[in-house]
Amino acid sequence: MTSSTAERGSGLRGWPAFVAVLLVPALLVAQTTGDGARPPASVVLRPLVDKVTRAQNKDRVVNEMELGVTALALGEIDVARHAFDSALHLIEITHGGTEQARQARSLWYEEGTKDFKGEPYERAMAYYYRGLIYLRDRDADNARACFNAAVLQDSFAEEQQNRCDFAVMYLMAAYATHLQGDKNARDEYFAEFLRFRPDFPVPDWDNSIIAVVETGKGPRKLADGVGHFQMKLFRGKGFKDVAAQLAVGQQKWRAYPAEDIAFQAMTRGSRPIDRILEGKVQFKKQAENVGTSLTSASSEVMVAAPLLGNSSGMQAAAGGLALIGIASALIASNAKPRADTRYWPNLPDTVHVAFLPKSVRGTAVSAAFLDAEGNELSRQEQTPPEAETLLWFKNS
Repeated sequence: MTSSTAERGSGLRGWPAFVAVLLVPALLVAQTTGDGARPPASVVLRPLVDKVTRAQNKDRVVNEMELGVTALALGEIDVARHAFDSALHLIEITHGGTEQARQARSLWYEEGTKDFKGEPYERAMAYYYRGLIYLRDRDADNARACFNAAVLQDSFAEEQQNRCDFAVMYLMAAYATHLQGDKNARDEYFAEFLRFRPDFPVPDWDNSIIAVVETGKGPRKLADGVGHFQMKLFRGKGFKDVAAQLAVGQQKWRAYPAEDIAFQAMTRGSRPIDRILEGKVQFKKQAENVGTSLTSASSEVMVAAPLLGNSSGMQAAAGGLALIGIASALIASNAKPRADTRYWPNLPDTVHVAFLPKSVRGTAVSAAFLDAEGNELSRQEQTPPEAETLLWFKNS
């Protein structure tokens, strides 16, 4: 991506002023109209902006992710762009010389106290949304870079069979590459996508624009096991929308379920963070055992010393063992292996994709959100401009 780290860093400092200029005027209008109309985007976004600007830094990334998706759904593209640039900047500087970075490498802090950077699927989705915004801005070069970065994040999965299988990222990269005019690279990306979704119909690349529809609620994280050191991921709950259909007049297209986000979250096997946490638990147990054993041995030596005729030397050794035992017990008490269960709350369960003819530009396109029996639950409508390259719908 062409955005530099320095540019993104300046964005972090600019949040409060940026928000004041963009959101406060609309918020004042909303407070004075009182006509019962739907509140403007600023009213919906204000609590999320407050979470970003007032919350502890350790939660900043997850708050910006949530804000970015909400802003994108409300059409506040500047807010969404700023939120994801800021979140990705923080994701990209996981290691450094800050106190937070040192804590992240330490055994002495719970996972939940660290700066949130997300699991691989969450980081991949952050790049996915930034790529969508680049597509909307007709910046195919940076869109492609974002989808490639999403694939890289997915490669951090531990289980070999689940590495780099985030299929929708290959499809989006193929589309961005097509817009760049590189047909050979486009076909390579699309062939990779077909490895995972072989029944997807080959689009008419030159005469199509892409439509993306998101349904359901994303995966949840829960702590499990003794000491809550194991992170468990579960499919989202409380939603019925599982499919989508696009239409222009009487012409209809069923959107293809290109990616199951919950599957991406739940099929990672023993993720690296699990190994770290398990290591902390083992370390804690071993330190406790060492502390108990050495303290017990110290007591036994103290009792035996007068009988063995070397009271002063034996007692000195016993004192040393006791100190080591106490130190081990203190170390064990400071090792906190609790899992980090913070998660991105407004991710979708499924990403659906359809290629529509370019003739839909300038025409109202509707997206119907369907339940498992095909019943329509809700509907959204957009009229893409003549030069549009992307349609994006999300069931709120």
